[in-house]
Amino acid sequence: MLSRCRNLKIEPPGRTERIVRGCRARFERTFCERMTGCLSADSTAALLELATGADGSLAELKADPGRLGLETLLEEIVKLRRSKALGLPADLFGEFSDKLVASWRARAMASHPSDFAANPEPVRLTLLAALAWCRTAEITDLVQSLLNDPAWAERLTDADRRALSPLFWSHANLYGTFHIDMDTHLDLGLAA
Repeated sequence: MLSRCRNLKIEPPGRTERIVRGCRARFERTFCERMTGCLSADSTAALLELATGADGSLAELKADPGRLGLETLLEEIVKLRRSKALGLPADLFGEFSDKLVASWRARAMASHPSDFAANPEPVRLTLLAALAWCRTAEITDLVQSLLNDPAWAERLTDADRRALSPLFWSHANLYGTFHIDMDTHLDLGLAA
């Protein structure tokens, strides 16, 4: 703001910091209301339950995968399933910058359940949604990179591939969604 005032050759207002704080607060309020408006009732309930940290799933979601191995892969798949079960829209943060989403994710990673409880509900939901949304993408990328590694390809048996197959196909949407109208039929011009 100060550089903008210098470029325009105008005197900056005396309450610059207060104005910037007010703008940030307004943006945060608008951003959080927009995010919570995109969440279904089931997603909201699941996120609020996650915020309590009672069942340990919040700490588990925040946990670093550690050294890569088969156990890590299986644990990450469990995390992926739990984060997908929250029912967050795939494009929830799609129109916002990666930097903004990363800052909310970092803020959520540094928060404890008591910190989440201290925030208003829209802020709490946005923090948790950013954390879960980012972790889903990170875990998906980790699992994909592990399974693309030639060393892993050699280690997986046919039984392992069969076990992992439902995981792959449950997240694949190769052709988009088709809506079939069963009430109309094609006129193929066939005479009886």
